[in-house]
Amino acid sequence: MARTRSAQQVAIKREHISNAAVSVMAREGIAAANLRGVAHEADVSTGAVLYYFAEFDAVVRSAISIVAAKYATAREHALEQSKDAVAALRRLVSLGLPDTIDGSLAVLYQAHFVDDPSGEITMLLEDLNTRQRALYERAIRLGIKDCVFTPNQDPKAIAANALCIEDAHSLYAMRGYGRGMSRARSALREYLTVELGARI
Repeated sequence: MARTRSAQQVAIKREHISNAAVSVMAREGIAAANLRGVAHEADVSTGAVLYYFAEFDAVVRSAISIVAAKYATAREHALEQSKDAVAALRRLVSLGLPDTIDGSLAVLYQAHFVDDPSGEITMLLEDLNTRQRALYERAIRLGIKDCVFTPNQDPKAIAANALCIEDAHSLYAMRGYGRGMSRARSALREYLTVELGARI
């Protein structure tokens, strides 16, 4: 019993430190996050951070994992709450291309450029992309089932292309160039409209 309690306490402490890292990274960016800043945010010593994590890079990976899970879950809930396939796709587009790319969403895009010798961040991002493609595909297949969509190609291909369009516009926005997020949403909806034969 004592061992179980100890494991739970460790998990709670690790989560607390990871959430502090999320706050720092969302506010200052991944590149600016450091051991001292995360320790201060978590109200613990730097030694305590390294007691629960073997190295600071492990804190960064844990924080990115938390952000990715929350983002994917929020989109999954949005899909579940949508009244039909068209509404679901519109909601996915809006969530994927918000007016501003900042805070924890910016962390996800910055994560693509983090030095990742362990490959763990790459796997996290790959899993996130898989979940997001699956959401687009689910909405598309729902529309096919309801006889609303008549796709021009495999739903998997349409979903993959939609996510690529979404990511490209988001990265452009983060770098300060591109078409603007309102026009980006319109462009993605237009792509889906052409591919699915229904106004999105």
